[in-house]
Amino acid sequence: MRVLVVSHYFWPEGFRINQVVEDLIAAGADVTVLTGHPSYPEGHTFPGYDARTTRKQLHPAGYPIFRVPVVPRGDGGAVRLLLNYVSFVVTGILCGTWLLRGRKFDTVFVYANSPVIQGYVGVWFKWIKRARLVQWIQDLWPQALSATGFIKSPAALSIVRKAIAFMYHRSDLILGQSHAFVDYIRKDAGKVPVEFFPNPGEHAPPPGAEAVVKLPAGKFNVVFGGNLGKVQAMETVVAAADLLRDQPDIHFTLFGSGSMAEWIQNAVATRKLTNFTMGGRQPSEAMANIFAQASALLLTLVDDLLLSQT
Repeated sequence: MRVLVVSHYFWPEGFRINQVVEDLIAAGADVTVLTGHPSYPEGHTFPGYDARTTRKQLHPAGYPIFRVPVVPRGDGGAVRLLLNYVSFVVTGILCGTWLLRGRKFDTVFVYANSPVIQGYVGVWFKWIKRARLVQWIQDLWPQALSATGFIKSPAALSIVRKAIAFMYHRSDLILGQSHAFVDYIRKDAGKVPVEFFPNPGEHAPPPGAEAVVKLPAGKFNVVFGGNLGKVQAMETVVAAADLLRDQPDIHFTLFGSGSMAEWIQNAVATRKLTNFTMGGRQPSEAMANIFAQASALLLTLVDDLLLSQT
């Protein structure tokens, strides 16, 4: 089966779609990826890439990746983020059509985290390639836009909902990353089937694999790995470590980067916490071994109704 994977974000950025592509190839699929240039989560294009250009790249595993120009997210701000979102949709359709000319696909698979409107790139390629369209929804729009305060106008949120419903209706199958997501999506998907398909866990490290990073020995190691942002309630994690400062056998280690990373470092230094370590960003292939060393894995989110559905 020939599969076109459409994803705003892709390797070397650390997203689950990277692993899904590996699994598709292992199952015998012929996979091609259409994506932008990597810039997540710092917002600045990775060294060795030029976000103004198109590029064909071979993944180390041998499959082709086609990259289209995108406006980098930069240091934040609603306008820059909006440009980042919209630019991938526009260049994905215009530049992607040229880059993928002559290639045939049986299925278009969209990894639809924010911006969910990237699904329109999938709709376009469904039409011109006469392929089936599967959308794997990772974020709910317009609910996420409202919850984060990105859009506050009821009229604008209504327009977004209609645009998302139009996109859903052009799919052949929609996958929701949680049971709660499935219930929300079905309200706007019409007769299109909607099924539960969770995000996969990390692949187990191979037997005898050497750990690149070793957690403190003899400790109850609490580990967090992922985006260190406002949504992840990092204030709560630091406060928990502060409450447990007199329990020397409990140690917190956070891996990743994000908008709250500097705040965390300053808060840990100000409170003089010795039971807290920032492990920095690690390659996704190293995380399975790190998680295997942990005594407990930590998942935190702010108290929000929408986020509780993930």
